[in-house]
Amino acid sequence: DYTRVVAGLRGEFAEGWDIDTWITHTDASWETLLLNRVDMSRFAQGLLVDPASNACFDPSDGCVPLDVFGESRMSAEGADFIRARPLEALAERTQSLASV
Repeated sequence: DYTRVVAGLRGEFAEGWDIDTWITHTDASWETLLLNRVDMSRFAQGLLVDPASNACFDPSDGCVPLDVFGESRMSAEGADFIRARPLEALAERTQSLASV
């Protein structure tokens, strides 16, 4: 949402006296949703793989071994393992300015 109000006055009110003044007020708010972020601790966990067994050294949290060396090499399970929860953020800003 975005609301902005601007008002101003410019002119001459007496001989040799000019006025030029303004005021503005803005209210803004926006929501951000970040998807498909990588959980870096899980990413590191998935890279630490025993080459003999092709299993994660640390199998906690359902670790899935990752193959990230090459295009389209990561499995869907690996992508799901390292995907972080979506991040939602709401921001608001109010600004008022004036000039006399």
